[in-house]
Amino acid sequence: MPALTLLFCFLAFAGLRLLGGATPPSLAAPTYLVFHNAVEFFSVAVSVSIFGLGWYSFGLSRSRYGLVLGCAFLAIGLLDSMHAMSFPGMPAFFTPNSTNKGVIFWLAARFATAAAFLILAFFDPSRPGMVGEKGLGLVFALGVAGLAFSVVILMPERLPPMFIEGVGLTGLKKALEYLVVALFALAFLVIWRRRGRGDDPAASFSLAALILCVFGELCFTLYRSAYDAYNMSGHLFKLVAFVMIYRGLFLSALRRPYLRLLSMGEELGRENEVRKVAEAELTRINRELTVVSECNQALVRAHDENQLLEDICRIIVDLGGYRFAWVGYARDDEERSVEPVRWKGVEDGYLAEARISWADTAFGRGPTGTCIRTARTRYEQDLLADPDFAPWTAAAAERGYRSIIALPLKRGDASSFGALSIYSSAPSAFIPAEKRLLEELAGDLSFGILAIRIRAEHRESEARNLDALREKEALLRELYHRTKNNMQVICSILYLEAGFIKDEKVELIFKAIENRIQAMSMVHLMLYLSHDLTRVNLRTYVRELASLLLSSYVAEPGKVELELGDMEDVELLIDSAIPCGLLLNELIANALIHGFPGERRGKVRVSLRKDGSGTIHLTVADDGVGLPPGTDPRKVGRMGFLIIFDLVRAQLGGKVELDARKGMEYRITFRDSRYEPRV
Repeated sequence: MPALTLLFCFLAFAGLRLLGGATPPSLAAPTYLVFHNAVEFFSVAVSVSIFGLGWYSFGLSRSRYGLVLGCAFLAIGLLDSMHAMSFPGMPAFFTPNSTNKGVIFWLAARFATAAAFLILAFFDPSRPGMVGEKGLGLVFALGVAGLAFSVVILMPERLPPMFIEGVGLTGLKKALEYLVVALFALAFLVIWRRRGRGDDPAASFSLAALILCVFGELCFTLYRSAYDAYNMSGHLFKLVAFVMIYRGLFLSALRRPYLRLLSMGEELGRENEVRKVAEAELTRINRELTVVSECNQALVRAHDENQLLEDICRIIVDLGGYRFAWVGYARDDEERSVEPVRWKGVEDGYLAEARISWADTAFGRGPTGTCIRTARTRYEQDLLADPDFAPWTAAAAERGYRSIIALPLKRGDASSFGALSIYSSAPSAFIPAEKRLLEELAGDLSFGILAIRIRAEHRESEARNLDALREKEALLRELYHRTKNNMQVICSILYLEAGFIKDEKVELIFKAIENRIQAMSMVHLMLYLSHDLTRVNLRTYVRELASLLLSSYVAEPGKVELELGDMEDVELLIDSAIPCGLLLNELIANALIHGFPGERRGKVRVSLRKDGSGTIHLTVADDGVGLPPGTDPRKVGRMGFLIIFDLVRAQLGGKVELDARKGMEYRITFRDSRYEPRV
């Protein structure tokens, strides 16, 4: 705009110079007075409008640029009105009117205009404002106008001549006009450098107004008559400049904020649309989160695979709002078919007609088949436009399917054993966030299916193992039973054979062998009757064995008393129980046979305990005749003593202590850690 204004003003000024020459055309005084008053009062109206615009828009726009310009033009409007009232032909304005009086008011107004533009050129609107700056601006504007009025009205004799009738402008008048032109030019350069090269329309209108003011002032350096063409052109240049200033201020103070408001409204509308889209997406994501949460709860509760798949499909359709959902498993048949397992929603025979495959064929390139074949998620936002979905397009359209997502069900090796396929009645139904949540759901479902299968395999394996264990238990019980029976048969044979023997010593040997076999047989009997097929309760065994031996070797009741003292519950493995039983048999039998000869009466005491370290303490003592002093039982040569020491050391890995001072007392210690459980 400044460039076009400069070109227009240059051409207009050049044309005026060519047409006007030294004696420009003039109007008659009355005619010119009408023109002059119309132009000046219009200029005053524009100035007041500029003031009103800058003053009253300050509260909304906070444009201090507009406030300064408005206050300045209040002063300029007042000075221009004084100029119009002082023009020759108008009624006397306090003092007689004259051209000189009008010119002085004119120059005061032009200097005020130049000063206003210079202030705006160097004005920084970003600096902090002052308290009451609107009032200060108003007072300053009225003060400038009042000062000019006072000087011109009250001291006319002191004013230098600016125009001489019949002669024209004085040198002072021309010099002052050129000074005003220089001030306008300076303001133009500063505004151009600081604001004029941007896209600010207010600055562009200000620069155009300054150009018009410069050419207008140049016209006022050339007129010879107050009514000639130069004077008229100068007023017209000024009038257009004021309109430009008003236009620029309007853009700055009103139009620009409203345009900004309109732009903000449009931006707000766009943001509202984005917000609506975001809210819709958030609603969909929340819906998917609800679906995932409910499906996870179903996974936690699931014990049956088919029921789990049915629950998952139902949750997806009912809570997710989808049209149809189904789960299919990949089969390794010749056609590589996909077998529908469970589904929910609008199916209407779709799966029976679909013939979906996971092979690389026409019926295997759809979303479900491709998903299983590649073990990757496949989704199509518009089924009706997908050429790979052509075999099912008509059936999908009939049932209202528009978009689909197929999610792989993966094994631990990342291969796919099936797919979860979800259909929506809306196109573009699966956004990225929704896709991620559904992939998470498919991963959880895969884990749940595999976990149920593993648990089922474990249950079957446990059942098989339990059957095998029961069979093994039955075999062991049968083995113990048969072993016990065989030993009983051997005892019976020995008993029968002993009946034919008349030698008392041989008969005693047979009885000892029979009791030893009975001791071993009793171990197998207790195992047969026990819930634990590997361990024998030693306390119960001692009671049974001691009673058996007492009845076998002591014919006279009450001759020998059996005392079972501190007897703790001690469990022994079968490998330790048999030698321990033989040991107890020898110790108790020796006490009963050799400890109480003749009519001697006494007592046999047995105690059993297990300490904190796991060591078993077994004590067998009697108050019988004992051994002669200084006798070493290991050198006596009796079979019983040899068996005792051999069983303790070799079979049980323990040690034995013997005290024969008062009867016989055997203190035996061993640990039940020599052998490992066999069952």
